[in-house]
Amino acid sequence: MLLSLISTAPSEPKARASVLDVLSFKLGLVVIGHPVDLDVQRIYSAEPEIPGHKIVLNHNSSDYLRSLQHHGVTVEIGVGPSKAPLRQDTEQ
Repeated sequence: MLLSLISTAPSEPKARASVLDVLSFKLGLVVIGHPVDLDVQRIYSAEPEIPGHKIVLNHNSSDYLRSLQHHGVTVEIGVGPSKAPLRQDTEQ
């Protein structure tokens, strides 16, 4: 757990965090090389055909930011014993 790696973290939060269930996911990072016209910053999906359950568009909260030539997109993809990646090429 991340909290256990912080040597100066108080012991009580470390103990509480150590009993939490683990949520496994892979993080996908995508760069868009052109301006965007969406002001939506978060997209959530439970659809089985969409690998990412949470998609985050960064730097698009204003007209100026949307006009920039490069944008980052972060995709959270849940994985685990009961949820394998939808596509074999997901890690590419």
